[in-house]
Amino acid sequence: MRNRLVITLCAVVSLLAGAGLLTFWLVRSLAPAAALNYTPWPLSPEPYTQADLDEALALRTEGYEAQSVAAFDRALADWTNEAAFHAREERIRRLLCSYEEDGPEAEFVLGTLAAAMGACSARHYGGYCTQITPAYADAAAYTRSEDVFGDSYVVYEASASYTIRYQMPDESMLTVGERDRILTRYRDAVQAFLDGKTEDELSKEEAMTRALKRELKRLDQSLSTQWMALEGTRLDDYFAYGPEGGRDPVRLSALSLKLIAIAAMVVDHVAFTFVPYGTPLWTVMDAAGKLTGPIMFYMAVEGFHHTRSIRRYLARLAVFAGVSYFPFLYFCAMGQPEQMNPLRLNVIYTISLGGYWPSGCAAAPGPHPSGPSCSSCWPA
Repeated sequence: MRNRLVITLCAVVSLLAGAGLLTFWLVRSLAPAAALNYTPWPLSPEPYTQADLDEALALRTEGYEAQSVAAFDRALADWTNEAAFHAREERIRRLLCSYEEDGPEAEFVLGTLAAAMGACSARHYGGYCTQITPAYADAAAYTRSEDVFGDSYVVYEASASYTIRYQMPDESMLTVGERDRILTRYRDAVQAFLDGKTEDELSKEEAMTRALKRELKRLDQSLSTQWMALEGTRLDDYFAYGPEGGRDPVRLSALSLKLIAIAAMVVDHVAFTFVPYGTPLWTVMDAAGKLTGPIMFYMAVEGFHHTRSIRRYLARLAVFAGVSYFPFLYFCAMGQPEQMNPLRLNVIYTISLGGYWPSGCAAAPGPHPSGPSCSSCWPA
């Protein structure tokens, strides 16, 4: 009886710790966000340093908006110098991956520098072509939040990510300010397009995908100028999730999935502890508990894709794995310490280790034209 009580207590402590960490992550990851105002960049394994930021801000001289793109981009990264280019590329990559979206220098760092570095990369990896086609990845999102037990959560989201491709007939005639204004107007137009739709319309993904492609083609034509020709902008992804106007009973929010996973885990542990093994009731409860694993893996992939910092996300997983390590061993040993196997790791370790390979992929040399959605990362 005493052993069962200890086992039950350990299970409850583990569940409470997990629920607390999941709630923390939920608030951070599902908080309402404004439309993205930067170019997604290949994920960097390290956060930026103050030296990285100071070096970048040194380019924001008085009147830099009036500089030509040719002069500004050359000052940012000399694409003809192999060693110097890759050293600067890594510093800028750290900055773009980890600088705060609401930071005081976000407009310059995550907007101007992202566009300039994209152009420098196109020149470097394009073999110093006389005519380049830089790519600038961006996104816009419509979100609706509701009060859930006193906290605000996103209950509906429709997001469109796209990659702008453009050419500059004469880089000495296009200014940095003009390039930034065109890219900002493009983002605002896509955002206005999403905001002008009803949730029922947004939820029809196939129809919205076709409509967005037509809208991007129209924007390419209407926003092109003599010195910046937009052409071939690609819709990378469009998705909508949440209740369709409050009437869709099938789609589940992230919060609902997590509550289902927690409930299934409780059912599984109750069966393991109190219900005789092999009985029909035990079989049913054990089968219900098996829902937890797929939901955890799915939410881990979602978290990896949407988190601002892979390092902090993996750190949170590692902390959760450590907190649940000894209670898990004690639980599996049925309260008999001599039967505890220290090599028996819980599933959180598996999820944590699964995140290290794709994060390492992002640090690989060479261009990653598809940003964080690099296809070689997804098998993880």
